[in-house]
Parts: sequence; C-alpha cells; structure tokens
Amino acid sequence: MGKRAASTPASPPKGKVARKFQDAIEVEDCFLDQCAPLFELISQTSGLSAACRDMLLAMSPHCLRSAKDHRHAYQTTMVEVLCKVVAGVELEHTTALQAAGAEVTEVDSQKKAAASAVVASQEAADSAVQERDLKDAACKSATQAATEDHTVLAAAEKSVVTLDLERAEIETGKTEHADLIAGTWAALKAGAIPGQKWRERAKLIAGVVETLEKIGLEASLQSGLPVALKAKPGERGKFAEHAIDFAEAILVKHVAALDQKLGGMEAEAGNRAKAVADAEAALTAATQNQSGSESALIEAESLVSAKNKEMTATQKAERAMEPKFKQVSASLEQAKGNLQGVQVLAAKFALLCEECHAKKTLAQEASPPALQPEAPLSPKAEVAVSISEGQMAEAGA
Repeated sequence: MGKRAASTPASPPKGKVARKFQDAIEVEDCFLDQCAPLFELISQTSGLSAACRDMLLAMSPHCLRSAKDHRHAYQTTMVEVLCKVVAGVELEHTTALQAAGAEVTEVDSQKKAAASAVVASQEAADSAVQERDLKDAACKSATQAATEDHTVLAAAEKSVVTLDLERAEIETGKTEHADLIAGTWAALKAGAIPGQKWRERAKLIAGVVETLEKIGLEASLQSGLPVALKAKPGERGKFAEHAIDFAEAILVKHVAALDQKLGGMEAEAGNRAKAVADAEAALTAATQNQSGSESALIEAESLVSAKNKEMTATQKAERAMEPKFKQVSASLEQAKGNLQGVQVLAAKFALLCEECHAKKTLAQEASPPALQPEAPLSPKAEVAVSISEGQMAEAGA
C-alpha cells in the first residue's frame, strides 16, 4: 500500500480574509473615535512641543487599547503621563474659571463703586447749585443795599449843599411873616383901611387868609376870618374876635418856629455833615460786602461748573463699566462652558482608561499564526516608539 502524503492545512478563502481585515480596520477606526475626547484634550494642552504632542497622539490609542491589568510598563507609564496631561488641562481651565470669576467680582466692585461715585457726584453738584443760589441771593441783596446806600449818601450830600439856601428861605419867610403881622395884619385887625378902599381891603384879606392856609389855618376859620376882618373893631362879635386872635396866634407861632430854625442851623449843619459821613461809611461797607458777595458768587459758579464736570465724568465712567462687565461676564460663562466641556472629555478619558480593550481584533484573528503575537504598528505608533525619554518627561511634567 502506498504511503499517504502528509496533509497540509487548508488556507482560508482569500475573500473571507479580506472581509476580516476590513472589519478589523473598522474596529480600529471605532476605537479611534472613542479616543477622540483624549485627542481633543491633548490638543488643548499648552506648554507641549509639537513633537511631544504628536507622540502623545500617536501612542495613546496603543496604550489604552490594552486592559488596565494587561498593560506593560511602557503603556502604564504613558497612561500615567496622559492622566497628568488631562489633569493639567482641567487645572488650566479651572484656573481660568477662577480668574474669570475674580475678574467679574473685581469689575462688579468697580461698577458699584462707579455707581456710588455717580450718586456722590450728583449730591455734590446739587449741593454746589444750592450754595450758588444762596450766594446769588446774597449778592443781589448786597447790590440792593449798596444802591440804597448810594441814594442815602446822595440825599445827605444834597442836604448839605442846600443848607444855605434853606437858611435864606427861612430868613425870608420869617421876615415876610413878621412884616405881615406888623403891617397888613395889624391894619386889618385895627380896621384902619377906609371903607371906600374895600377892594384893596378884600384883596389884603384874601392874601392873609391864603398865607394862613399854608401855615395851618383850620378849615372852619377859612370862611369866618374874612367876615371878621371886614367888620369894624367895635362891631365884631365874640366869635369874630376869637377868630382874629386865633389867626394871629398862628402867625406869631410860625414866626417863632422860623426863628428857632434859624437858631438851630449850626446844629443842623453838624447833623447833616454827620449824616454824610455815616452814609459814606455805610456805602463803603456795603460796597465791600457787594464785592465780597460777587467774588463768592464767582467761586460758587466755578464750583458748580467743576462739580458738573465731575458728575459727567463719573456718569461716563459708569456707562463705560457696563460693556466691560458684560464682556467679563461673557468670559466667565465661556470659561464655565470650557471647563464643563473639558470635564466631560476628562470623564470619557477616565472611562476609557478603565475599560478593557484587550480583545483581539478581527485583523489579529485573520492573520496567519506567525503574525498573531502583535498587530502591526500604525505610522503614528512607529513615531511614538522612537521618541526619547526626554519627551516623555516633558509630557509628564
């Protein structure tokens, strides 16, 4: 019986192997999708060189694909480095959020201070306006007082100037009234004017009555006195005699008053001179007060202008704080969103670190037995294997 030839294992159909390799590629692509959060975190890491970042991006899928308890030393070290990188990114965003919150607090404090400054400047401006109004009223009062004192001084000076004229008028009046008593009045009282001169007598009586009216003759005697003076002395009744005596007393009293005025003219001159001096002193004081009031009003007006400018500046500063506050508030919200996004990515990374991805890929199952110990490395993995220990130290720092 002839010897049977040794049997050789049948090779799987080429189409089936191709399908398994295609499935393996799809599985690998699916795992890369799961690593996308980590890739995003690595991309956000600051302070890494381009070579170190490329190394982490290339090595991370190969380190995380194995189960936690099946990772060799290099994978474990790289996972620790990745954890530090992720923690660093989260710390950066946490620090950024804290800084944004502090900036919002600071700007809010500045905004409140600006609002308080507006209130204070408004109160100061109102107070300055009230003070200005008081100064304005005082200035008007001082101006009015100075005007009145000018009038008083002018009158006092005029009275000094007219004193001699008044003396002459008084002397003339005294002489005229004394002559009237001694002449016309005496003749009318004695009935010395003849009846045939009745027109002349009537004219003289009218002149006497007019003079008496000017110096204080009562209305009741203005009509009775002419009748009494026309009657002859022996024919006058008691009422007529009383009317004549009363009228004569008025004339005598008036002459005596004029004589007394003439006697007091020197004293009057002194009084009027003193009145001028007093008016001058009062006017000087009033003028000084007016000048001081005007200066105070000018200062008050300047203060109002300054306070209004300060109020305008504080209002402008307050308005400027609003967009700044909105900006820092928006930055705070953005920082919150960024941190939340990083925390979501970090949580996915943590879950990825703990999950088991040591299952054989379909590509490994489809490979010949001699190729099963290790799947071929991707180009990124080959770059990662060749990195130096210094780059690992940089990533873990």
